[in-house]
Amino acid sequence: MMLNLVPDAPNNQLRIIDPALPESINKLSLNNLRIGSTLLDL
Repeated sequence: MMLNLVPDAPNNQLRIIDPALPESINKLSLNNLRIGSTLLDL
């Protein structure tokens, strides 16, 4: 919820809208996130 990820599977897209992470998190990664037929590493 803090990342505000908005998946759009039919269009194989991912939008990140105004993310709000705590200041204590200075690095974040996501691996093998599937959106439609696409796999993302962020």
